[in-house]
Amino acid sequence: PRRPKHERKNPPLDRPRSAGNYRPTGSVLNDNPGSVPGDNQHHVRLQSIDRAIIALLRTDEVARRLSTIPGIGPVGATALAASVADPRQFRSGREFAAWLGLTPSQNSSGGKDRLGRITKMGDRYLRKLLVIGATSLVRRAKHKPEAADPYLLALLARKPARVASVAMANKMARVVWAVMARGEVYQARHAPSLAG
Repeated sequence: PRRPKHERKNPPLDRPRSAGNYRPTGSVLNDNPGSVPGDNQHHVRLQSIDRAIIALLRTDEVARRLSTIPGIGPVGATALAASVADPRQFRSGREFAAWLGLTPSQNSSGGKDRLGRITKMGDRYLRKLLVIGATSLVRRAKHKPEAADPYLLALLARKPARVASVAMANKMARVVWAVMARGEVYQARHAPSLAG
């Protein structure tokens, strides 16, 4: 049987349970309340990494084009540009999304199609970056629906937010492929021309 909370042994004060919810007082460590030794060093290191990513983004033409897509920032743009050397190795954006593991698995029998969870095949890091970017679009659409993509609003009307963010990540992967393969810049609400 589990003991009640007030009877459980507390962890020692010198070891935090997690870094996110523990901040020692200033009187214990130094004169600056709420600071942790080395915290400033980490901040400086992160700033230098951010500057390096921005510099890489400015020099890489593909990454610059990818950063025009909503939901894709400097980290995602540079990671996608570095990971996909030749986008023409994929026949379509759908194949690229499948390579990233953003397409639903199929369980079909007797002529009835059943779509399941995403396959999660491919590059986990790139898939995570796209899903995080799509999640930011979903959150922005909830707060400012007038500025959101109509496709996303329609998706949110009929699906839960998490499902909608993965579906948007799939769409973003297809857009990424189109921008990389065609050498174009992202155009919002682009009407594709049909081949006649």
